[in-house]
Formats: sequence, structure tokens, C-alpha cells
Amino acid sequence: MLTMLEPIAGARHIFVTRPMPNGTQVLVPRLMLPRTCRRLDGVTKISYATRADAKAARTKHDEVYRCANCGAYHLATKHKPGSERPIGRAVRARAA
Repeated sequence: MLTMLEPIAGARHIFVTRPMPNGTQVLVPRLMLPRTCRRLDGVTKISYATRADAKAARTKHDEVYRCANCGAYHLATKHKPGSERPIGRAVRARAA
């Protein structure tokens, strides 16, 4: 378990307001951890030093983008416009 005395690389403190039971607000320090380059499932993204390296490693369905967190280049899967269509009634009826 982390305590406030242990330093964390890249962490910083910010102050947030918290309401008190009597209606007043107080400023409370909050530890902000640095953002990481991880996918939603927790896997660390592969980072490339140059855009050329990332373009050489990409496949047909990948895009190259520069990460705002680490400054390296990552690959992202392209999506077709309109591919997030809602499922129609006939499809839902067949699935049930």
C-alpha cells in the first residue's frame, strides 16, 4: 500500500474541493499519477521511436499516431465509418 511519504516517479499533487456537511468547501490535496500508454484491457502498447518505424510495422488496418502521454508513436486499428450501426429488429429476432 502506498503512503504519502513514498515518492512516485512522475506523480504530482493537485488540490480538489470537497464539500463539508455544513455546506462549506475545503481544499484537499490529491495525488495524480502519470498517465500510461496501456490499452483498456491493461496490455502495454508497443511504442516506436520514429514515425517511419511505426509505419514499417503497421498492417493494412492500422494507423500511426503520436502519443500525447509519452511522445512516442503507437498503432491504432482503423474503423470504417458507419460500422457502429445499431442492430436491426430482424437480426435481434433471429439471435433470440
